[in-house]
Amino acid sequence: MAASEPGTSERRAPRLDDFLGEPTRDIFDWRWLWEGDRAFPIRSHRGVLGRILVAVKRLLRPLVKLPQNDLWERQRIFNLILLEHLQRIDAAREIHQRRIEYLESLESEGIREIMRHNDALFARVDQKLDRHRREARDLLGSLGAALAVVRQGAEPAEAVETIARAHEEHGYFELERRHRGTEEEIR
Repeated sequence: MAASEPGTSERRAPRLDDFLGEPTRDIFDWRWLWEGDRAFPIRSHRGVLGRILVAVKRLLRPLVKLPQNDLWERQRIFNLILLEHLQRIDAAREIHQRRIEYLESLESEGIREIMRHNDALFARVDQKLDRHRREARDLLGSLGAALAVVRQGAEPAEAVETIARAHEEHGYFELERRHRGTEEEIR
């Protein structure tokens, strides 16, 4: 284990016991095992026959291991390369996980900001549309009053007075509409 690896100051040194029974899942511990080419202990058996069996295994171990050294060395090198690759993948996965979390938070905050902005824009558009509708109704009312005077064929002075009165009435109706509602709303 290198001292520059993350979390090495808190890690305890691995032992062979970590690999017996239920083996460890820690990649760094497995790398320690394969770098040192450590041999597993020979398991003992009970009784006198068990002790004899363990002694025979200890005697035969070098005889079996020596012809297979080339195979074991290649397997050891392959396992070390594989463990290095897994460590790089794990480090990259952690980096990508942090990036994904950052982007997800950025995206959700961005969407909320866009929604607030859109709501504000639509509120302003609604206000402007309401104002333009009111102005259009006012102009339409004034036009209607002017057309009514022209259709009656009144004298110019009389026509001006009639238009002014119609304009005042229209203003009063608009005031009522704003505070009381339209005729359709009142009914």
